[in-house]
Amino acid sequence: MTVVYVCAPYSGDVERNVERIRRWCHLNRKLCVPVAPQLFLDRYISEEEERLVAMMHSIVLMGRCDAVVVLGRKITEGMGMELELAKVFKIPILRRGWRERLGRRKS
Repeated sequence: MTVVYVCAPYSGDVERNVERIRRWCHLNRKLCVPVAPQLFLDRYISEEEERLVAMMHSIVLMGRCDAVVVLGRKITEGMGMELELAKVFKIPILRRGWRERLGRRKS
């Protein structure tokens, strides 16, 4: 099964953003293994006080994924950094039509 890093907004309306990410992971759990640090990093890292540490943990996780899926149309600063690094790591970035492309990858 393909492991997919979820690149999505976190800051701003955190509660709404986290719920959206959680719902996306739940809906797609049979198509891929979603990796969404936004759902668990706050349990041991304060994003406000340790943003660089949180980003480092997220980047390490992303580097172990088969693909990155982008949620939403607006790219935040943090998402932009993640997407640039995905390009450096040569990790496919999936947007529209990602389900079809994912089906052609390893299962």
